[in-house]
Amino acid sequence: SPSGAAADLDGDGDEDLLLRTENDRLHALRNEGGGGRLLKLDLRALMSPSGALGARVEVREGAFFASRTVQVEQPVAVGVGDRSELDSVLVVWPYGVVDTRTDVTVGPRPLQIVVLEKADTGSCPFLYVWDGERKRFINDMVGSGATDLPLSRDQLNPVNPHEVIEVGPADEFPLVDGAWDVSITSELREAAYYDEAALLVIDHPLGTELASTDRLRPPPFRPSEVLLLGERRPLLDARGSDGKNRTAALAEQDGVHAPPGPLLPPPIRGQCRPMSIEFDFGVLDASEPLVFVLSGHIQFGTASTMIALSQRGDVPVQWPVLEARDADGRWQELDVLVGLPGGKVRDVTMELDGLLPPGADRLRLTTTFELYWDRAALFTRRPLPAEAVREIRPDRAELRWRGFSDLRVRAPTQPRFPDYELVSQVPDFRVSLEGWFTRYGDVMPLMAAEDGKIVALNSGDEMLLRLPAGDLPPVPEGHTRTLFWRSVGYNKEADPNNAGAGRVWPLGPDTTYGRTPEEEDAWRLEYNTRWVPADRFRWPDGGTR
Repeated sequence: SPSGAAADLDGDGDEDLLLRTENDRLHALRNEGGGGRLLKLDLRALMSPSGALGARVEVREGAFFASRTVQVEQPVAVGVGDRSELDSVLVVWPYGVVDTRTDVTVGPRPLQIVVLEKADTGSCPFLYVWDGERKRFINDMVGSGATDLPLSRDQLNPVNPHEVIEVGPADEFPLVDGAWDVSITSELREAAYYDEAALLVIDHPLGTELASTDRLRPPPFRPSEVLLLGERRPLLDARGSDGKNRTAALAEQDGVHAPPGPLLPPPIRGQCRPMSIEFDFGVLDASEPLVFVLSGHIQFGTASTMIALSQRGDVPVQWPVLEARDADGRWQELDVLVGLPGGKVRDVTMELDGLLPPGADRLRLTTTFELYWDRAALFTRRPLPAEAVREIRPDRAELRWRGFSDLRVRAPTQPRFPDYELVSQVPDFRVSLEGWFTRYGDVMPLMAAEDGKIVALNSGDEMLLRLPAGDLPPVPEGHTRTLFWRSVGYNKEADPNNAGAGRVWPLGPDTTYGRTPEEEDAWRLEYNTRWVPADRFRWPDGGTR
């Protein structure tokens, strides 16, 4: 039967017709008098497994508004009448991220819009602490508390809600009226859940360092611990299996990152070709309580990219493996779980006491994960006295609306860091988890203990915490004071492939602590009374707020 298609065959900006007759002859009908212009768009979502399929395009000029949904054909064509200039072209990508171009000229060539990764759309809430001048970003949190995150269609990521992360030297975070001023924000395409939080104040000898043992890792999970480290050995050489010398990049924690292995092409995200890095610290004494510390960050994948990865049999995934070269030059895998950094700036600690072969003179790390290491360091572990660690709990907790910090990359290999001072009321995404969230106001009763009574934050929310220092003693002579943040929390991103991605509850792990359904409903009916719709960032006409 006859069929046809509309397309700009001669490149003059309007649509012509291409017809196929019953005898399979093609006829081109050129549009020379129809008038009107076409805006043509070439949309490329390189990090989405489905590309631009399902994306929505919205075009505006004054009172004029037109929209299209990407089906199969590319480029997308939108009729704009006699308009040669448009106020805006907005693309809502299939995973909810919004991309806007302003002052667009309508021409014969397609306008190409490429989204490699509208980075940091989800997940992980942010931690800020007042430093005397401003709220300073410390790190993202509870990466290991990602709930309902699929590793494949039939397997979810195990959840560990407990975490301890470093804040920094205490003298960089002065008290405000005798207390530390802390903010937890949910600024991405997610829900964040908090059950408990506290500040750890740790005094340790000058010349030593502290490092948390928390990281992204499979179960069984070990309790959070802070290690006291001394006698750092200089890094003599660090070289990758790709032949690149990484010694200078890994010598100090300075924001200069060693490159990962060769990246896999889109839509795979966060994975590389297998690569090893050899570390030379000289001959290692197997009898010493050595701790190998790698500092850096990981390029996180999303639920959609995890599903895409699990459905391919040609992409090997290898968790980091640590080996040591013995006195005979043979490599031996060490019985240590390396894991992955769980945030933007994290330490991965590997305790080597009793694991090294005699005469070991090299360490080697092999993985397929896209990791950006900033520093490689080898220490001797020292005992950390229990009395050196003091826990400060909040006496106030308030939930409120705040908005979304500006996220920027400081250097090419660094992640995007938020600026608390630059805040917008509108996010760059439209997808919001829908359901009953914690109402604004006092939430201290929910943060008083780890009891499963949880503060639930939606995108744009902020929880303000006050942690009184009380009668802390002065820092002992010859010591310094460092702050760490301890929390119990979860997060759930709104990626469409996340299990239950569109709903705030259920949380996933059992957090009822033995309460009956009636007891569980009682506290939720008191606190979870704020309804958040999925379309909260959309105007009735389809635009954004």
